[in-house]
Amino acid sequence: MGPWYPQVTAPVCAGLIVIGALASGGSAGAAVPTRPAYGHPQRAVRTAVHFTLPSGLAVDARGEVYVADVTGGGTRIQRVSANGQQLASWNIPWHRPAQNAPPVGLAIDPDGNVWVSDTNNDRIEEYSATGKSLQQRGGTGTRIGQFRTPMSLTVDAQRNVYVADTLNNRIQKFRKDGYPLAVWPAHGTGRGLFDFPSGVVVGRTGNVYVVDLSGPVKKLSPVGRTLAVWHRLGSLPGQFNTPTGVALDRHGNVYVADSNNHRVQKLTSHGQPLAVWSAPTRPGQYFLPEQIAVAPDGRVYVTNGAANSVVVFSATGKVLAVWH
Repeated sequence: MGPWYPQVTAPVCAGLIVIGALASGGSAGAAVPTRPAYGHPQRAVRTAVHFTLPSGLAVDARGEVYVADVTGGGTRIQRVSANGQQLASWNIPWHRPAQNAPPVGLAIDPDGNVWVSDTNNDRIEEYSATGKSLQQRGGTGTRIGQFRTPMSLTVDAQRNVYVADTLNNRIQKFRKDGYPLAVWPAHGTGRGLFDFPSGVVVGRTGNVYVVDLSGPVKKLSPVGRTLAVWHRLGSLPGQFNTPTGVALDRHGNVYVADSNNHRVQKLTSHGQPLAVWSAPTRPGQYFLPEQIAVAPDGRVYVTNGAANSVVVFSATGKVLAVWH
């Protein structure tokens, strides 16, 4: 079992590891082990944290970290303290087999509830911070309110939810109650177009940042108008190769999980490179960042499914810890 992403047609620089792809989500007839009831929270116990193919990531206002990883035939959401102790966890069973581990997006709303883009099940879900299921919406399809492999989501200060509907090549925006507000569609790599959007985040001013697996980073206005496109394939600072996640800090700086370049890039809100970070790994492993989140204190958390770890950076890029 390994990282899972839809195939992209963008070229990959020589010597870099290409993210695998199995858009069908698995083989027919594969057995799925029985898991706990949907959304059933497990007892909150402080234990040493452990991850298997972590993908989704979010940080709440208290600095507690939420990580989505794999357990048997489903996804596990773990709530982790800032010093790496597990506080709670709950499971989401997969409703269809998956040969590889599908990514899962996480976001925290202003009420502290956890939103999940359930990639394998083509839906979005809301949970309390302790894992109580509050709502689920979606289903497989192309109509408004349906999804095909939604890889990421974000929530704004008004509790509106933005979903990177990856295989439908669009961003969908909803009210908290599910009422559709907007669809920013169209397939392509030019201004206003999406090509497998894999990460989305909304800033304090309402501007929305989207990363596409094909390479571009796009900045949108609150009504979806394209303000900028940073579309530079390559490995130099300010260039990207299969970016999979995006986050903002309180100053409006942009952090991109530049996956096939094996690094995190920090940029200004205008796309000017500020820093490039990487992380050490164990022998035989590599740094393949997937999703990224910034805590209120400036710490930056990055999931590295290739090494079954979460890397904790300081605000200046120093590696503070690696949680395995």
